[in-house]
Amino acid sequence: MQWADPRWSPDGSRIAAVRQSRGRFEIAIIGSDGKMIDSFGATHAINSSPSWSSDGTRIYFSSERSGSPQIYVADVTTFAPTVARISDASTGLFGPEPSPDQSQLATLLFKADGFHLGVAPFASLVRVASDSTTTSPRSGCVNCLADVPGLAPLGASDTSRATKYSPWVSLLPRYWSPVLESTTDNGTSWGAYTSGFDIVNRHNYVVEVLHNSKWAENSAWLWYRYAGFGLPLIDLYTSQNFSNGTFVVDNGAGGVSPPFGLAERERIVSLQTTFIRPRFRSYTLASIGGELEGDSYSTRPDTVLQHLVSFFSETHNYPALIASAGWSNAQRPGLSISPEDGISISASGRQRWRGGTTGAATRSVVGTTLVYKSLDLPGFAHHVLAFRAAGGITDDGSPDLFSAGGISGTALELFPGVTAGQQRRTFGVRGYPAGAEGGIRAYSAAVEYRAPLAAPSRGFRYIPVFVDRMSLTLFGETGRAFCPAGADTTNGFCTSANIRNPVMTSAGAELNIDTGLQLDVQARLRLGLAFPLVNRQQLRASVAQAYATFGASF
Repeated sequence: MQWADPRWSPDGSRIAAVRQSRGRFEIAIIGSDGKMIDSFGATHAINSSPSWSSDGTRIYFSSERSGSPQIYVADVTTFAPTVARISDASTGLFGPEPSPDQSQLATLLFKADGFHLGVAPFASLVRVASDSTTTSPRSGCVNCLADVPGLAPLGASDTSRATKYSPWVSLLPRYWSPVLESTTDNGTSWGAYTSGFDIVNRHNYVVEVLHNSKWAENSAWLWYRYAGFGLPLIDLYTSQNFSNGTFVVDNGAGGVSPPFGLAERERIVSLQTTFIRPRFRSYTLASIGGELEGDSYSTRPDTVLQHLVSFFSETHNYPALIASAGWSNAQRPGLSISPEDGISISASGRQRWRGGTTGAATRSVVGTTLVYKSLDLPGFAHHVLAFRAAGGITDDGSPDLFSAGGISGTALELFPGVTAGQQRRTFGVRGYPAGAEGGIRAYSAAVEYRAPLAAPSRGFRYIPVFVDRMSLTLFGETGRAFCPAGADTTNGFCTSANIRNPVMTSAGAELNIDTGLQLDVQARLRLGLAFPLVNRQQLRASVAQAYATFGASF
């Protein structure tokens, strides 16, 4: 059962509030001692915003029982109040508030350009018959509103022709966005992006297609989710990507070959089942599935390929089993600057084979723990102490080494094909270059003190940026990715340069600005300054690093 929108009566003896239970909304009247006095207006639609008349004899409220929000009034001078609708707006009315002299009624009117505050004299309001469906199956339910005139009574059957649900009408894409990408090695790629879902959200998909004009390569990826089973959710992901670079070959006699292009084509298909269990105070998720990755290589000119080691002349297939799980009870109040008072735990693992199930297998496990504790100190929101720890382990035969270093954030698409910000990094360490270290072992830890600064909650004239809240973060962070001394550097993927990589440790501060870009895109802008404290020269880190990115650090 949930309660909302409490309002005291003018004499302070009663409270009107919205009560929700088992999918039914009703207006409840409670005494000052907390005991239930009466209730009315029960419906499976939304009731909201009850308000009292100045003499305490009537309650006005908004209800969507007719299909659009309208204003209703209930006479509460007797038990089992009588209810009537007093508005008929095509777009909807919210938040009724009568004037003290009972001559006018103020409401919020929703129109195409937003909400408008409207005032109407009571004399112009015409009561119409109640138009709610009765929610109780009991006959003679004195507190339920009457049925809509003209609707069939409860229990009546519908003889109209029924057809099987078809998602295609609403599932077809209704838009497309151009995409433009450019990098030093890969050149310029252009393409399109679209997505769609059916009206009951049983099917959901995202598609992107790109053409690289420099290398004449076509890349694409598709994500699709089927929710028709309820649980589990079925996720399908498939993609084709290319990576390009220019290399030379050392012939061992002090000479090198002319530069040539090397392209890697990566194809991935994965199928996963996901179970979720959301609760009021916690959230649990578990996922398991399979993945197949295929890698092949080509050179420009193609005659170079035969001079490279045989690894590049073969197509390498990597079937895998993947699983992940997570649990969280961290809280996030409405005016908070961060999650508070809780813990979040997640772990993922992968068993991967090389060249089929009879080939060599690799295993990898990654785990992350987040802890938050609020502090009741001055400010518009709680101060927060936040802790993060992550670790990962895999074996010598894994071609995907962990990387450590760099800023962790979120890439935000400002315009179609134009993104800003940093990617999410499991083992990021601010102040050091991204991917400064690699290896088959990795860990990171961070502690942050987060303090609220201001809550302007306003825009700035015609600039399409809305600033909601501002906060300050002081942080300390450490991390490392390395190969142990006994790692196989001959047949494995570790190199001598990765053996016993040094620790990275930094400290610094960030200014966090919670914004709304282009009026409807919510984002956190982080402006930071990080100072590497150890092994700075060895890892080619600057004395200080100033940066800007989007998204929370964790």
